[in-house]
Amino acid sequence: MGIDTGDVRRLINETLRPLGLWSSDAEELLVLTAATESNMGENLYQIGGGPALGIFQMEPSTESDIWGNYIRFNSDLYQRFKNVARGLSGNLVYQIMMARVYYLRDAKPIPSKDHMMDQARYYKRVWNTYLGKATAEVAYAKYMRFK
Repeated sequence: MGIDTGDVRRLINETLRPLGLWSSDAEELLVLTAATESNMGENLYQIGGGPALGIFQMEPSTESDIWGNYIRFNSDLYQRFKNVARGLSGNLVYQIMMARVYYLRDAKPIPSKDHMMDQARYYKRVWNTYLGKATAEVAYAKYMRFK
């Protein structure tokens, strides 16, 4: 059994609003990502023993890349993140922050929550990439299951 979607939404809101990183579109995208990647927290470790961790199934190498190539060059983000306890498998607040920053790095805006299939395609392109096993259709279906 995963984490209640309402609880995830509340934590996304409580985490991102004070940082100035919340939007309703971003919230839906993070819900879609968690639903697709971990069945809303049902799997906090990658099935089959891979490196992906947490509700968003972020890999430690991705976390390192975000810190080394994005956060450290953005003093505002660095100040907001520097005292947060890191933990891709145990700290849900940190996972939410990192997932949001991962999407911030993309040059294109997050599609409207009113067009969830567009968000599913955005997720596939940005998060899962062409190398990943997920499809936009699967992402959309999982989102609908957990929304």
